[in-house]
Amino acid sequence: MLCYNCMRDKADAMTCPYCHVTRLPDSAPHHLVPGSIVGRRYIVGRVLGEGGFGITYIGLDNILRIPVAVKEYFPHGYSHRDNATSRVIPSSSVNSTAFFQKGKERFLVEARNMARFFREPGIVDVRDFFEENNTAYIVMEYLEGVDLRHYLRTHGTMSAEEAFTMLMPAMRSLEKIHKAGFIHRDISPDNIMYLTDGSLKLMDFGAAREFEDENRSLSVMLKPGYAPEEQYRKKGEQGPWTDVYALCATLYRCITGKTPTEAPDRTFEDDLQRPSALGVAISPALENVLMYGLAVRKADRCQSMTELIRLIEEAMAQPKQPQVYQPAGNPYVQPAENPYQQIADNPYQQPANNPYQQPDENPYQQPAPQYMPVDSSADPDDPYSAFRNEKLGEAFGGFFDKISDKFVADPAAPPPAQEEFSEDDPYRALRGPKKQKKHKPVGDNPYMQAIYGADNDPAYPYSDDPHHNGGSQ
Repeated sequence: MLCYNCMRDKADAMTCPYCHVTRLPDSAPHHLVPGSIVGRRYIVGRVLGEGGFGITYIGLDNILRIPVAVKEYFPHGYSHRDNATSRVIPSSSVNSTAFFQKGKERFLVEARNMARFFREPGIVDVRDFFEENNTAYIVMEYLEGVDLRHYLRTHGTMSAEEAFTMLMPAMRSLEKIHKAGFIHRDISPDNIMYLTDGSLKLMDFGAAREFEDENRSLSVMLKPGYAPEEQYRKKGEQGPWTDVYALCATLYRCITGKTPTEAPDRTFEDDLQRPSALGVAISPALENVLMYGLAVRKADRCQSMTELIRLIEEAMAQPKQPQVYQPAGNPYVQPAENPYQQIADNPYQQPANNPYQQPDENPYQQPAPQYMPVDSSADPDDPYSAFRNEKLGEAFGGFFDKISDKFVADPAAPPPAQEEFSEDDPYRALRGPKKQKKHKPVGDNPYMQAIYGADNDPAYPYSDDPHHNGGSQ
């Protein structure tokens, strides 16, 4: 008995000994019933994935007895399935029928395009394609793994060297595709399979188109964050540089964990941060190549996959350099060595080759003051020292004699009168007694005479002051 989950023979066991699945959930009405046979040799199992234009099943090549992936053309909204016959029937409207037929032709063109690159290590192999059930089928190799988008969600980001190395086979296969005159136009983590052996393979060539006729407008195919600005315009000039942008955007997502800003938004204000500014450990040379492939304008971008591969190999062959953030500009101008870069151990130590390095001694440091004791004795070398010391002593002695009475209290003097404090001012006692303000002498000043009187000033407390008119002479 065949397990329709892994397409292996489980004999009579209820539970598959390989994938440990007992029973598949019921299939949707528009899906092929597990166990159906298409192309007279391919047995269909569970659904692996479903998009707007097709359904992919796991299958088994009944002749070679190997698992395969079977992709069926089934445009949602334009068709339905007759479950009795498994036929796909387009919608009844004329426009829907025309759309269905045109889409089926493109689906078969995709199969032919992929079959031309059989055994390419970076691309999924196409083994067969045919028309049946009023639709078309593509039989591809079965890839064990998950798509890169789900892998990054589960395992986080990759290192820069790991991401560039793993995607190199896909780049080389795209190089051959471009030389044959085709572009993929839909590169993103969704369309790259991360296999169990650690390798990556590009798949889903449904949007692939020829680009040799420059006068022909191409249909608009958008994958936000991964599509360059020319894909937003129906007459935008698309070519290998279009796949270069999408592949570099995928690399950016792998190492930063962020989807790049959409290209139309970057045309007005390019705020896409370099990986090093986001803390990614990447050499300046490799980062410059990545940003060169992510240039907004086609003319400023890496033009071919051949050029991109060469630049990546040259960058990865360079010796390891310290991570330096370089502002936007010429991607091939290496940042000059900063002569003022501080040394990590001592942030105040200047590098040895700095011509402006200050000497160890601080030139702004003032000399320590020298306190010399004063010698009052005469200096034998100065004949005037004794005379000068004598005069200084007399001057200071007379000065201290005059002011000494100011610092000696008279024991016979009565104590100062205590001021009565008002109860209305509770803080008056804390401020202490009021000081008696000595007024200026009245003299001949008419304003002072009008205030204190011309001959007597009872309010003036120092009546015996000889300078006061009211005092004793």
